[in-house]
Amino acid sequence: MTNGLANELAEKRIRVNCVVPGIVATELWDKMSDKSKPDQLKMLEEMGEKLPVGFCATGEHIAEAYLYAVRADYATGTLITIGKSTGLCVECLRRC
Repeated sequence: MTNGLANELAEKRIRVNCVVPGIVATELWDKMSDKSKPDQLKMLEEMGEKLPVGFCATGEHIAEAYLYAVRADYATGTLITIGKSTGLCVECLRRC
C-alpha cells in the first residue's frame, strides 16, 4: 500500500512513507499491567532483551523515525522499521 500510494502521488510531489514500530514501551503498557503481577512488567523487559538492540522502543524513538521521514525530501515509498521483532518470545506473550 505504501509503495502504491508513493508511486501514484509522486508526480504531485506528495511523499508517502510508513513507520513500522515493533514493541513500544509506553505509559499505556504500565496502566494495562496488573501491579499485583510483576511478571507482566518483567515480560516487557524480556521481550526487549530479545530484540537486536536489546530493549523496547519508546515514544521518542518512534517520533525520531517520523521526523526522519518528514525531513528526508527524497524518501518516498519507504518502510521505516523500528525495533525489528525477530526472535520475539511468543511464550512471553502467553504469560500475560
